[in-house]
Amino acid sequence: MGPGTMDVIIHQYLILPVYLGGETDDKVVEENVKKLKITFEVYEARLAKFKYLAGDFFSLADLSHFPIAHYLLATPHASLLEGLDH
Repeated sequence: MGPGTMDVIIHQYLILPVYLGGETDDKVVEENVKKLKITFEVYEARLAKFKYLAGDFFSLADLSHFPIAHYLLATPHASLLEGLDH
């Protein structure tokens, strides 16, 4: 399994240019933004039916998204998280 879409976006904006001296590949970012939007649509549909991702109980499925989402907020694509209903 490869890295998740948020991981790739964060790598392109925060890791590659800051720590590795590389440049952000806009094509890679846009491909992963499209994938992330689809993932968020699935999450939104799930959260419209249940209180949390794994059902009606708070679990690691919910917690596991917090650290990476925090870093996504530091990229130009933070608005992807801000526009979600759930």
